[in-house]
Amino acid sequence: MKKITPVQMVSILICCLFYTLMTYIPPQNDNAVLLLCSKLLTLGIQCVLLIPLIKLYAKTNGKGIIETAFAKSRTAGCAAAVIYLLFSIFILFITIGDFAFFLRYSFASTYSEWSVVLVFSLASVYVASMGVSSGARTAVVTAFITVAGTLLVITGFKGVIDFRALNLAAENRGEMLADGILSSFSRSDELVLLALLLPYLKSKPGKTVYSYIAAKAVLSTVIIIAIAVILGDFAIDTKLPFFALSAYSKNRIFERFDAFFLMFWVMCALIKASVALICISDCFRFLFPKTDKKLWLFLPAFFCGSADIILIMLDKWEVISYKAFSNILIVILVAALPLAVMLFRTRYTRSKTGGTK
Repeated sequence: MKKITPVQMVSILICCLFYTLMTYIPPQNDNAVLLLCSKLLTLGIQCVLLIPLIKLYAKTNGKGIIETAFAKSRTAGCAAAVIYLLFSIFILFITIGDFAFFLRYSFASTYSEWSVVLVFSLASVYVASMGVSSGARTAVVTAFITVAGTLLVITGFKGVIDFRALNLAAENRGEMLADGILSSFSRSDELVLLALLLPYLKSKPGKTVYSYIAAKAVLSTVIIIAIAVILGDFAIDTKLPFFALSAYSKNRIFERFDAFFLMFWVMCALIKASVALICISDCFRFLFPKTDKKLWLFLPAFFCGSADIILIMLDKWEVISYKAFSNILIVILVAALPLAVMLFRTRYTRSKTGGTK
């Protein structure tokens, strides 16, 4: 197994984060200050919830949660593999669906659902077949360009910034804050991918995880404040505020940044989908070790892509409603299961002669 560095792991997670932020659809009663507070509170909670995952890595010398569960018992290992497998397939389903939904929203007159999903799925399968290390190197470049491009987009709004949009003029603030925390958790599915990718990490799981949390806090804060003070109330009226932000940004060289946004977004989507496929393939490898890896790359992409095409063509794709129930599952997969696996005693014990029995 080829390992990846902490920088590469953080870059993968940043690409997944940007893809989620770029496809965020705000509710009608959204408030920027409360959204930012809920996001930061969520990150604080996640810092605590990720402790069992970090401890599990240190205790097992870098073994994954599924491999460790199999060491406890075959039943526990199969159960863990199936649970993570189903959620990884859900992540792939949402990723491909969001990609197709955005393109239909932005380019409805020249849009073909099946061709877009087919090309994107095949590209994701190809990147996943190259392995984590190749995708990680691509993610480093993609993350750097995306962060730099986002800062360039934000600097294209000189003279139109209105900080009066940062206010607490909202009813039921406590309820909105609680809803914001739950919503933030539901959009943190990259943490599940992190749990499955940890065996690929060379070292320093704690610094890697908390470096990503810190980067997520900074990037989320900058983007939320930028959307609020630049777009104002229009951020609620538009379906994809990040895209609107890039469409209205300009400088002396570029009139619009739509093309740059599209490039960043496609690359981040490709990284997230390929990582989800790698996690799916790893889960299948534990369940069916003698089967071909390529089979478990093509089949999930085919079935998820087909389901997405049907839903989008029938105008049944509602991104937020599909994600609403995932917050509890993310907490279970990121915190509860690693803690349970770490606490249960392994079925292998060391004998007096130094072997296992």
